[in-house]
Amino acid sequence: MTPSHGVCDADYTNRTTPRGESFHNFFADYGPMEQVHHILLLAAGAIVGAMLGALVMWVRARLQIGRAIARASRRSVAQSRCTLKGQIAEPMAPMLPGFAYHPADARFLGDPVDYVIFDGYTSVKDSAANPDSIEIVILDVKRGPGAKLSPSQRAIAQAIRCGRVRFEVLRIDDDGVATLNSTTKTSRHQVIH
Repeated sequence: MTPSHGVCDADYTNRTTPRGESFHNFFADYGPMEQVHHILLLAAGAIVGAMLGALVMWVRARLQIGRAIARASRRSVAQSRCTLKGQIAEPMAPMLPGFAYHPADARFLGDPVDYVIFDGYTSVKDSAANPDSIEIVILDVKRGPGAKLSPSQRAIAQAIRCGRVRFEVLRIDDDGVATLNSTTKTSRHQVIH
């Protein structure tokens, strides 16, 4: 007679498998080697299932990464096209309808701003108009409603608003020495009128 190990043994031995066999006798028909074989098959099945799950997750992640790269590439190409169109349009801006200045008064720089406009210069040069009518305009061309000034362009605009603008002449003598002469008596922070 087998010694009793308590209430748990009694409860356990009274349970049955879905085929009606008791758990106590489930492996009773198998020898120790066959029991190990079943346990190894169960472990191998669990490992294969985990590997298949990991493979499915890896494939899904790769597909998501591929779609994200494709979206980013499309956005990049669209942005590059927009930038290229803007770079093509910038030098042509004075010839476009709606340009507010005489095209001959505009000088293209491209960087850090697109134009320095000497508004009224052509009239002064060609018809001896009043030289006091010339106005200097720093102009940047932007394409599309979402285009913004770069940080360096905003800094230039701020310097102009604060009056940090002056006119200077650089003289080069016969010996190749450069001398800077300011044509105004204003300090760096005064507005030139």
